[in-house]
Amino acid sequence: MYEDAEGRRTTDPGAGAAHADSEADRNAEHLQRGEVGPGVPEE
Repeated sequence: MYEDAEGRRTTDPGAGAAHADSEADRNAEHLQRGEVGPGVPEE
């Protein structure tokens, strides 16, 4: 069983990897905008 930070679960390792990649991309976008937490802009 693979579970990501958002609670998505799968038994397929390919889907688990895809979920992890999409989370990494989303996190990178947040960091580029200067956010340091969920919707919190850097001071």
